[in-house]
Amino acid sequence: MFPEHNNFDCLRLVLALIVVLFHLAVLSGAHELGFLASYFSGNLAVDAFFVVSGFLVYMSFERSRSLGHYFEKRIRRILPAYVTVVVICSLAFFALSTLHASEYFGLDWLRYLAANLSFLNFLHSTLPGVFEQNRLQAVNGALWTIKVEVMFYLVLPALAWASEKMPRWACFTVVYVLSIIYSLVLTSLAKVHPQYLVFERQLPGQLAFFVSGMLLYVYYERFRSLAIYVIGPAFLLVVFGRHAHWLYPLYPLALGCVVVYVATVFPYLGNWGRFGDLSYGVYIWHFPLIQALVALGAFEISPWGGFLLTLLGVLMFAWLSWHFVERPFLRRSSHYRQAELAPKVQLHQYHR
Repeated sequence: MFPEHNNFDCLRLVLALIVVLFHLAVLSGAHELGFLASYFSGNLAVDAFFVVSGFLVYMSFERSRSLGHYFEKRIRRILPAYVTVVVICSLAFFALSTLHASEYFGLDWLRYLAANLSFLNFLHSTLPGVFEQNRLQAVNGALWTIKVEVMFYLVLPALAWASEKMPRWACFTVVYVLSIIYSLVLTSLAKVHPQYLVFERQLPGQLAFFVSGMLLYVYYERFRSLAIYVIGPAFLLVVFGRHAHWLYPLYPLALGCVVVYVATVFPYLGNWGRFGDLSYGVYIWHFPLIQALVALGAFEISPWGGFLLTLLGVLMFAWLSWHFVERPFLRRSSHYRQAELAPKVQLHQYHR
């Protein structure tokens, strides 16, 4: 049995805000905000997101009535807000473009829409004449993770099928090991050709984190009984494993242990879901907002003013996204909608 209370809603919002703080430092270029990149790791937060996804989405898959029901839930949760942020940015950022309307709304604009709406952000990440003076010209560089997430959703049924043909631990372990080998090989190649790091961030490189979440869901009772002995070494592996080449093979699983411990074993932090699920909105809206503020000179005028504008703006966009885009597409039985009404959240309701 899973615990009655859980901290997944709180954890996902915290992870989303960590990514925001990291990108604030990187994109703004403000010296005063540079320390944020030292204390908040965007890569670590994304890795943890993938673990959470493996745990919860596998739970969702097992509780789905059919394969169609499973994919319907995933589409309802991901697609409406994703399409909204892509389309709105493509239209709104004409105001920041150096081009006239006839030049802006041309072939490059259509390519941006086509690439991003098909989750291929890397093929065309910029809009015509937009953010040309920024440190990075990409409109929404955070969207690469959504493509990886969608790939996880597609791979999961195949993993579930394979795990019926052999012991689940063996199936997941094979996938985990192959993912680690892929990451280590491409990381080594990147020392000579840095472009290999782009491929390392794709599947199957990130699959070890997702599978770690799946493993911890399947063997949750065993993990919980051993958590007091596991959490210390796991935490140390997370601290040192990402940058120590010889420890990296254990890093995804160690991170999974820390994430699931915080979400399910750690003392209950309250029902953050009663405010709505803002984490997804925070994540997909923060990057273009920061880019716009950089283009408008907000961080040159006042780095801390830009910092406050970013936090207030991203929370506002996330709130609007939840109430007017995301929530209306979810079934009433969805955990995310039930959490707004219930004073306490039950883990088994997740992703219904």
